[in-house]
Amino acid sequence: MVKIRWEAPPKRAVQTGKYGAIAKALKANPGEWAVVSDNAPASYVVSIKRGILIGFTPAGSFEATSRKNSNRSKRVTVYARYIG
Repeated sequence: MVKIRWEAPPKRAVQTGKYGAIAKALKANPGEWAVVSDNAPASYVVSIKRGILIGFTPAGSFEATSRKNSNRSKRVTVYARYIG
C-alpha cells in the first residue's frame, strides 16, 4: 500500500526585488509617467502590462511604452505608469 500524507503546501514567499520597488513608486504616483529603464529589451513593456514581473500585478493595472535608444541598439527606454 502507498503511504501518502495529506497536506496543503505552504504559501510562497513574495520576493519583490527591484521590480517591486519600481511598482511601489509608480503606485504612489498614479497616472504619472516615469522612466523605469534606460536600457531594457522591448519585451519589458509586455511583461509590465501583463503583470508578469513581480509587483506589476494585477495584469492591466500598469501602462507601459518604449522608445528606441539613440545609440541604435536593440535596447529601449521604458516608460510606465500605474493606472489602477
